[in-house]
Amino acid sequence: DRIWPEIGAKKKITDIGKTLAETAKAKEKELSLEDIKLTGLEGFDKRISTEEIREMLKETFPPKWLRYIKSIEQANDSPNLSQEYGEALSSAKSLASCYCWDGQAPDKEIVFHKPAKELNTSFLLIALSHEVAHAHMASMPESQRQRLKQLITERLSSPDRFISSYFEKINNENKSVESIKKIREYWATIVENFFANPSSLHIKDFLIVANELK
Repeated sequence: DRIWPEIGAKKKITDIGKTLAETAKAKEKELSLEDIKLTGLEGFDKRISTEEIREMLKETFPPKWLRYIKSIEQANDSPNLSQEYGEALSSAKSLASCYCWDGQAPDKEIVFHKPAKELNTSFLLIALSHEVAHAHMASMPESQRQRLKQLITERLSSPDRFISSYFEKINNENKSVESIKKIREYWATIVENFFANPSSLHIKDFLIVANELK
């Protein structure tokens, strides 16, 4: 069962993050979001501008979540999900990707693919929070990332964990690869729901995200 009480699932995506991010910003030099290159994002149902997306990032996430994101852009490609996600997802089209796990380069790139052009603004912001979560996890100091991975691993084996039709389909014969994918996607999925639908999260998942936003 989900034991986190209703706290207003219809709130704007920025509402929860705004308060939590304020504490972090008081302790840490604020990132100049002008450093993040935003390209071609005005096309999403013509309801949100590049500057509004920049402001949403600023109000929602503490600087440490954004400091290594080099660009957020729209592309015209339509890639399938990686084969590493398993046969059930092999024909699914990727809406967005965070290029943040390959190599040791600190800069992370978030790309929305062609299918995302059909998304409305609300879903765009949800998808963006999912990819920002990936970028943050990839940018963590190793000791911090290992602590987060341990928390997520514990949640994955819990009967009250978050259930997602997307997440449940991840399967790989190489169970080490499967474990890595599930940890990363569980983390990003609870982050997106923290902002979009917090009442859907168990309190344990809610607190994992809230503690990272401090």
